[in-house]
Amino acid sequence: MEEDEVSYEVTAVEEEIKVIPLISEVAGKKVVLKGTVACPGCGSQLGLKIALQLIDNCILVTSSGCMRLVMKALSVPCFHGGLNAIAAAAGISKSTENTVLCFIGDGALFANLGALQAAAERNDNMICICYNNQGYCNLNKPFQSIKEFARFIKAPYVATASVSHLEDYISKIKKASSMTGFRFIDLLSPCPVTMKIDSSNTMVVGKLAVETGIWPLYEIVEGRLIVTEILRKFEPIERYLEMLKTTISDEEKLALQDRIKRRWKDLNNGCV
Repeated sequence: MEEDEVSYEVTAVEEEIKVIPLISEVAGKKVVLKGTVACPGCGSQLGLKIALQLIDNCILVTSSGCMRLVMKALSVPCFHGGLNAIAAAAGISKSTENTVLCFIGDGALFANLGALQAAAERNDNMICICYNNQGYCNLNKPFQSIKEFARFIKAPYVATASVSHLEDYISKIKKASSMTGFRFIDLLSPCPVTMKIDSSNTMVVGKLAVETGIWPLYEIVEGRLIVTEILRKFEPIERYLEMLKTTISDEEKLALQDRIKRRWKDLNNGCV
């Protein structure tokens, strides 16, 4: 070896890959959604795919919005109910023994709170998932969630979830599937288009929404509130706003942080 020559010894490092059992279970099931024209990084498509993987003998009802684009790629019966999707799903649930899944956007949901309330009061046998991609909302009404319309919902099972927290979401789908009556999940589904984020940051944005306290994860089972992701501390709200390339005044930031703290105080007191 010459004097200036350097010898390097390369050691292979075996990285341990942790597989979460619940996620592995979903991935191993028969594929029911094989590919669509949905945007890259679509949180809503991921949420729908997981739900369909877990719900057996499913009939899907969708609303006007992005998810109508996936219909041709489905291997389950699907009906496009437009803005009346909740009412359509409720009607189908009365005439079939299959599990009816109503998968609708936050805009369609808020346009049809009356149908939501009626289905909940009748305790129609269906699962309703709101893919909340914030298309209807803005920072003045941050993260419309169950808190905003809980008075309309009296059901055996009500929950929030996020596609960034797959194990939590899968657990809630499985729990909802094991029950009967009207079941509702408000699913945070970051959207690169409506939220103006990079398509590679869908999971990061969802994770930050949970960790900053903006999107609490909880469920209400037969009237009992259970927080499923307890936060020991809140991540700085600035991290989330930076991801959304959003600038707000100091006063607006303080007001947003105050709303977050009040919401968590309510949750800790057992109130939605």
